[in-house]
Amino acid sequence: MYPQGKIIVVDDSPFDYEFISLALRETRFGGELIWLKTGVEFLSYLETHPWQEIVFVLMDLKMPCLSGVETLQKLPPAYLGKFPILMMSSSNQDKDVQNCWDLGACAFIAKPIGFEEFCQTFQQIWTFWGELNEISQLRLASVPFSLQSE
Repeated sequence: MYPQGKIIVVDDSPFDYEFISLALRETRFGGELIWLKTGVEFLSYLETHPWQEIVFVLMDLKMPCLSGVETLQKLPPAYLGKFPILMMSSSNQDKDVQNCWDLGACAFIAKPIGFEEFCQTFQQIWTFWGELNEISQLRLASVPFSLQSE
């Protein structure tokens, strides 16, 4: 379990970010939700913040400037496998799904339509990636003490 740390939302939609923020309030997450509107912002964020604080990243597939796929392509190899990247999109075309998996995404989630369904989906995402998913003790050893579960 990793109830603290940072969940990074990379999505240009303020509505999707607000839905995620509201859904997160219904979980036991005690960390920080960070909203980055483009893949460029996400890559810049990684240059100046410790990756160890990231619980997971939710990234939209279709964004201006740098799409989710392009962002995955530009992600330095040193970050692959360090934190889960979950792709979200209104598209669930096979080629998009496979492309994201090939580039290192851990999941591809079709964006739900409607607030209630969105909240339910995000709460399921949190339950798996934030509560059930095991984190390497080696990774926890490199996380500042205040972020570790008590």
